[in-house]
Amino acid sequence: MYEYLDKLQPVILAGGGDSGVGYNGKALVEFEGGTLLETIHTILNFTFDKSPIVVTDDKKQLSALPAAKDMFIVEEAYKGAQTLGAVATAFQYTDAENIFVIGVNMPFISIPMINKMAYHIQMADVVVPVQDGTDICLHAVYNRRVLPLMREKIDEGEHLLHSFFPQIDLVQVAVRKDKEEDAIFFNVHSTDDLKAAEEKYEELRRKEPEVFVPVAEAAK
Repeated sequence: MYEYLDKLQPVILAGGGDSGVGYNGKALVEFEGGTLLETIHTILNFTFDKSPIVVTDDKKQLSALPAAKDMFIVEEAYKGAQTLGAVATAFQYTDAENIFVIGVNMPFISIPMINKMAYHIQMADVVVPVQDGTDICLHAVYNRRVLPLMREKIDEGEHLLHSFFPQIDLVQVAVRKDKEEDAIFFNVHSTDDLKAAEEKYEELRRKEPEVFVPVAEAAK
């Protein structure tokens, strides 16, 4: 059904630092019986042929998780380059031409959306969803062709992931204006966000729409 997923290497960006939700990092925030990292890793591992790469700026912290023994965790190679450096790092640990990148604080995933982006990456350098005029760079697909340009931007002191977008073949996939697809790109930045995500999860679990796959559901 999702014939383009086998072309992708899944990557989770799980940087450390203050999460804003009372923990040392968003990756370790508790969500639906596990952590955000564990639940996202579970669904990606279940969905893709390739095991996820977890990129972090604090490998020691994440490696302390009991579930870490089943994860491939790598340290960011470009210190201070934030998401731009993290994605560039991921390419160094895979021979895949295309990677799907997701932020660790995005607890909902749409497999149909990823499959759609995987189809479009055949004709582009980057495929990114667009929600309310904003590129969702941490739920996007990147082709290895952009790696030299990413390194160039890093050398210039850049750290924003979209900084090189004007220089590439970019495909933007519009997000539908409906409740389910909007929820895919929900970010957890605070305790209020976490509570809202848990409530949304319960609502979507009851409805079980085909377009939407809650991450935590795959962990059960």
